Order: sequence, then C-alpha cells, then structure tokens
Amino acid sequence: MNRKALSLLFSLFLLLYSTFTAQAENTKFIPTAPIMSVDKIKPGMKGIAYTVISGTKITPFKVRIVGVLPRKTNPKNLILFKIEDKEINANGGIAAGMSGSPIYVDGKLLGAIGYGWSFSERSLGLATPIEDMISALDWPENVPKFSIPAAIPTTPISPDLEETSTDKYEETIVSKDIAISQDISTRTKTNIYDQSYCNELSPEELFSLSFEEKLDVFSTKKLLSLGMPILADGMSPKIAKELEKKLGQTIIPTGSSTMSSMNTNYTAKLNPGAAMGVALAWGDIQVNGIGTLSAVDKDGRFIAFAHPMLNTGAVAYPLTEASIIKIIPSINNTFKLGSIGRIIGVVTQDRPVAIAGKIGQFAPASSYVLRFHDSDTNKKVVRRFQTITDSFTGPALASSGIAALVENEWGRSGEGTASIKYKFSGGNLSKGWERKNIFFSSEDLVSNMIKEFEALTKIFSLNQFQEIHPFGVDVDVEITRDPKVIFIEKLEIVDSKDTYAPGEKIKIDLTLRVWRKQSKKKRLTLVVPEDAAMLCEILVRAGRDYSVGNDSTVKGLSSITTLEELMKELSVSEKNNQVIAEVIAPIGLQPRNKKDADLDLPNDLNDSRLQNEIQKEKIKEGSLVILETDYYVEGKLRKFIKIKKVIEEGKARKEEVTQKKDKSETEKQSKIRKIDK
Repeated sequence: MNRKALSLLFSLFLLLYSTFTAQAENTKFIPTAPIMSVDKIKPGMKGIAYTVISGTKITPFKVRIVGVLPRKTNPKNLILFKIEDKEINANGGIAAGMSGSPIYVDGKLLGAIGYGWSFSERSLGLATPIEDMISALDWPENVPKFSIPAAIPTTPISPDLEETSTDKYEETIVSKDIAISQDISTRTKTNIYDQSYCNELSPEELFSLSFEEKLDVFSTKKLLSLGMPILADGMSPKIAKELEKKLGQTIIPTGSSTMSSMNTNYTAKLNPGAAMGVALAWGDIQVNGIGTLSAVDKDGRFIAFAHPMLNTGAVAYPLTEASIIKIIPSINNTFKLGSIGRIIGVVTQDRPVAIAGKIGQFAPASSYVLRFHDSDTNKKVVRRFQTITDSFTGPALASSGIAALVENEWGRSGEGTASIKYKFSGGNLSKGWERKNIFFSSEDLVSNMIKEFEALTKIFSLNQFQEIHPFGVDVDVEITRDPKVIFIEKLEIVDSKDTYAPGEKIKIDLTLRVWRKQSKKKRLTLVVPEDAAMLCEILVRAGRDYSVGNDSTVKGLSSITTLEELMKELSVSEKNNQVIAEVIAPIGLQPRNKKDADLDLPNDLNDSRLQNEIQKEKIKEGSLVILETDYYVEGKLRKFIKIKKVIEEGKARKEEVTQKKDKSETEKQSKIRKIDK
C-alpha cells in the first residue's frame, strides 16, 4: 500500500472518529449552566437555590453549605445545607414539592434539593450532586410508540437452536433476579419527615457541630426523600388510601375535578427552578406529582426531583406544566399544594438519583370511558380519563379512577346493585372483548364491583402473548340502591323416577324469587351424560366470580397458548347473574376427550381440554344449561338420581358370577365322581 492510499485511509479514519466523537458528545447531557463537582464543594460556601412558592414565579433563596456526606449507595454523595432565607423558613422551610430545586454557588450548579429528616425547624436539608443526577440519563429508554405493535408469530421457533447449557442458563436467571431484587429494594416511599426519625438536636445545635460530628449524627438517621407529593384529584379519602397501598406512595386527596382532558403544549420551555408536574392519570380523575425542574440542556432534555418518583426505571410519564397554590405547613408533612397544566414532554427515567426525560417529546396513553346511569334518579353522565401505559401501575390507577368516578356520580357509598358492561379494545384486538356482569353488596358496592374490573385490566395489560396498544376500556354502569337479587328457592324433578338411563332427558322445575316479589317457576331440561354411572347429582346454583382456566391447566395437562384462547376462556367464566343447572356424573372410564383416548385413565385424570371446550360440549349434549338473568343470583340446591345402566349391568354381572360359580361347582362334583369310580 503506497503513502497516498495510507494517507487517504488515515483521513477517512479521522473523519469517522470525529463524527463518532461528535455524536457521543451530542448525546451527553450538558446543563445550560456550568456545574461544580463535588470535590470543589467546601463547608461555609454561600449559594442561591431556586423554587416556586406561589403561582409559576421562580423565587431565589439563600443557602449555606454545611458539608458533603459520602455514601455507599446512589446517590454517592449528598450535600448538607441550611436555608438562610426568612421567607422560605416562614413558609415551613424545606417542603415536599421543593424536590429538584437547583442550588448554585458562584453561578455554578452543584446539585438540587432532594432529601431531609424530621426536625423541629426544617431549615436543614440534603441535595443530590448534579453529577449523580445526570447519570439518570445513562440508562436506555423504553417509550412506547404511537403505532400498533407487530403481531407476535404463534408458530414455535425452530428447535434447530444452539443448546444452552444449564449452568449458563442458571447464571443468567440468577443475575436477572439479583438485578430485579436490587431495583425493588431501592424503591422508596414518599412519606416525608417520618416523626420516628426525628433528630434529638435542634438545627442550631447541629450547625454548631464540626463536620465530622455532623456526619456521625446523620449517618445513624434514615434519609427520607422529600417527595412530590402525589396528589389525587377526584377521589375520596378511602379510595385514595386504597390506591396508596397499591402504589406504595403517600397520596393526598385534594378534591373533585371537572376537567376531562389536558391540552398539549408543543413549544414549551422551562427554566431551572420552575414547578413541573408528572401525571399518572389525568382527565376527570387526576393522579400526579409536583416537583421542581433542576436542569435542562439545549436539546430540551431535563433532570428533576433529585430522587426517584416511583423508582420504576425506564418509564413514559407525561411531563406537565404546574402552578403552586400554597405551601401547606405541617409538623409531619409540609408540602406544596398545586395543580398541573398542559402536557409538555415525557419523563423517560425514574431512577434513584433523579427523574429525567425530554421536553417536546410525547408518549401514548391508555384511555378509559365511564358511562354512568343512576336508575333511581335517571341521572346519566359520561366521564373520561387517561393513564400511563405502564402494564403494572396502569390497572391500579384505572380501577381506582373508575371506582372514584362511580362514587362521585352516585353521590354516596354503601349497599346497592350495579349492572356493568366492559368493552376492552386495542390495536391488536380487532373486534375487542366484552363482558357483562351484575354485582350486589349490602355493605360496599363500589369496592365489591371494582375487583373484577381491576383483575380483568391486569389480565389484558400483562398477558404473555401480545402487547395491546393503544389500550382502551369502555365501562357502562347502571346502578341502584335497591337489592336486585333473585333467589333459588326450590328444585323439583318433574315425574321423578327410581332410575334414569344415560342420554335420558330430565325435566326440572326451578322456583325463583326476586327480592320481595312473588316467586316464579322456570322449567328446564337436562340430559344425563352418556358416561354417567351409579349416582348422579343434579345441581342448580348461582354463577360466581370469573376464573381463567380449569382443572386441566391447574393439573398441568394443558395451558392457554394464544391471546385468542385467553379471551375464549374469559368469555366462558361464570358471572354473578347466571343460574347454572347441570348433571354431574361421577368418574367414568370412557374418555370424553378423543385425543386422549389411548390413555386408560378416568375422565378427571386424562381430560386436557380447556374450560371453553368442556362447556361447549356439555351445552351441546344437554347436561349443562346456563340462564342469564337481570339479577344478582343467590342460592344452591341439589338432587340425586340413580343410573339404570349401572343397576342392570350389576344384576347381569351378578348372574354371570353365579352361573360361573354353579358351573365350577358342577365340574368339581363331576371330577370327584370320576375319581370315586
């Protein structure tokens, strides 16, 4: 290779290297203000922090640096500071919602307010260094696209794959489990200034200590993130408390919302110190956190909060504008009370050191519609809200939102009856999936009825076959305070006989009584199964809560393998408004499932069919009848019948045995006579 070719190759290498370096530099987060590294921070430094006290105006306030607290976990260091501002201290000092307020010394950004303890006076706090906060953007993002996900092939992957050794497989699983457990263990609740962690020293006494003495004092105390806090608008305290348990976060109910949607601001710009919101649910129900923006770069990327929100890693939470109404002082829980505004971006990272994302980038959401009808007052209304697309958190938010809206529109809680129709739809559900059910409770109807909705939402959101996106649910609720209940009072066999043959039809009369009304009779016809034996049971009962799968899946004889199969199983699951009448035959030796006919086992051991297949066959043969009613069904009754086939076969076998004995005895006597001769 000559010099000219070498020179050309070297120039090409420099060009590629410079391009790669430029791209790498472009991806690095560089705040609009210069930063101060932790090793440059000295005790006694005076600085300026920025936050919003009221409205949207950013207010500066003075702080003094006390020292740096090294740690073994993230964040690696924390900066101890004291607020020296009369207005801030008069408003309760460090408050939840102040999380992320940036601190500058000599015009350089050193970090943001993030942690504290419970003190008699909240002038002392801890800031997360900006270097640690920036690392939140080092993680890969996982923002859902607005397009419909591609369908996953149902055909199994070819077995011609490289065999994975057991050791390597176990190593992979173990490493993942450790990572997951570590991630879960680092999740922090936002209960701020827990009184059980109060420091015995006053702020003045603490400030008079040497830095080494301060480290000894603080190293024995548990750090508490300042939190947002999470505000729930449109939820009663009871429902907010239930959601608090599901999310593991402190939730403050703030009233009732009338806003059904939020607009989007595509050209928003925020400055460090500005109030900002993170929405988990929005519309006629709002669940959101309010904090402070810490830093932005020229591309619109941002970091904020200086601690995690839910600590769930790669996320897609809407970033919103926010306005502060007032700082609410409290001995245990001083916080900023505010409201969120238009959506302006997306939070893509929720990490131990900070939340991070981008202004001007957006993510899809899950949609929920409630059509409410109070049949007692004939009130009809439609309510809507949206939630984040998180498959784990979304169902909890959705169920709490629907429950809150029903309770709000009903104007009460307690006993009653509700008829509910769900329709689940999405990009991969061409026809959607529907279910209707009726619920009754003599104590708490809303809590009782919402359990099935949450469970179904989890099943669709977390199904192992296909991501359903965009995801939406329509819920129609007709509600009354009256008990719309029907009772199974009496079961009679028409023209009862001593014995019945397999395949024979049996007529039964059911006496049903609607609550406080005259009873009525209903005649049904059931068919004795062909493999019935001995005694059979005629059972009439109320349908009950749905379940996915049957004995075959529990026993490991079969499994649900596609989204279509899952929906079929859901469709045949029992409902509270059903009267179920069936003939239950004991174990027979003739296999009902033809594909398992080569196994010489009883029916209950070799039947690998799913519930929808079994139910379809029973209805077809007539051994199962399902009645749909407009009432919540209560009761269970049973009768027993003898099967003629077994009795006749028993007599025949007895006669055959007797004949054999007689024949054997005759032959024996004949042999004895021959010997005597």
